[in-house]
Formats: sequence, C-alpha cells, structure tokens
Amino acid sequence: MFNNSKKAMLADFSFGMILKFSFTSVIIISMWVIIGQGMHIKELNRGLDANTISPLVLYNSELMVVDEVTGKLYPGWVDVDKMKSSKVSEKLEANMKTYDNIDYISMRINLYNYENTNKNKTVAVYMHKDRFEDHLVQIKSNFDVGSGGYKRYEKLYSVVYGDSRVPGFLKVELIMPN
Repeated sequence: MFNNSKKAMLADFSFGMILKFSFTSVIIISMWVIIGQGMHIKELNRGLDANTISPLVLYNSELMVVDEVTGKLYPGWVDVDKMKSSKVSEKLEANMKTYDNIDYISMRINLYNYENTNKNKTVAVYMHKDRFEDHLVQIKSNFDVGSGGYKRYEKLYSVVYGDSRVPGFLKVELIMPN
C-alpha cells in the first residue's frame, strides 16, 4: 500500500528540505527589507532636519533686515552690518535654540555676490565654528561613516543685501551627526 522505496523517501526528504530552505529565505529577506527601510527612514529624517533648519536662516532677525519702526522682518534681504557683528554667532545660536538637537549641529553661512564670477565671499558667519571646522576635516578625510560620523548638507538661497539691494546668494552649510 505505501511505497517505501528509496526514491520515494529521497523525494519526500528533498521536498521537505526545499520547503524549509524557502521558508527560511523568505524570513531572512523580509527582515533585511524591514531593517533596511528603518535605516533609510533615519537618513531621510536627517535630510528633513537639514531642510527644516536651513530656511530658518532666512527668517532670522539677527541676519535679515528688520524695520525699526514696525518690527517687520524682510526675509531674503540680508543686513551685512549685522552679519559682520562680532556677536552674531552667539545671537544666532540663541535664536536657533528652538530646535531640539541644535547643540550637535554646526553651521556656516556665506554671503556671495552674484556679480563676481569667482564667487568672492562678502561675509561668513559660523555657528559652533570650531566644531564645524573639525567635522569638515573629518568629512573630507572620509571618516564620516557610522554612528560617530557626520554628514554635510548644503543649501543655496537667492538674496539681496545692503541698502542698494545688491543681488547675491546665501550658502548655508549644515553639519549634522549621523
């Protein structure tokens, strides 16, 4: 009634092994995809953080022109005298404290003139300057991977500056931990 031949037993054993291997493979691939998506979301969040922080520069009263009478802020109109002030870095840090992890972030803001084709800097402002320069060296040396590394984000904004509203652009560079 039952076929106890060696061929039947081998086929039954082979089918069982293939089934076990397939099931294990599906489980491993599923876990790999789920973990990979979690890591990708973390990287997306860093990019979103950078894209959220860098526009704050355009709405910062320490860098932009503010009407003295009404207190109205003019985003995109840079006050060069404020940027050249020695206390602008500390004031910028104080204004950016609304962001939770701002203590781990370093920033450089460069104001360039459109008319100069060689991109001569008009003025530069730093937030956590020593940390920015240290992390920039680390990034350029390719020591930026893993949980102890850093990632650099760069954003350009068209602005005007000065009383005559000279066209230029702000280059905002953020360095954030991985």
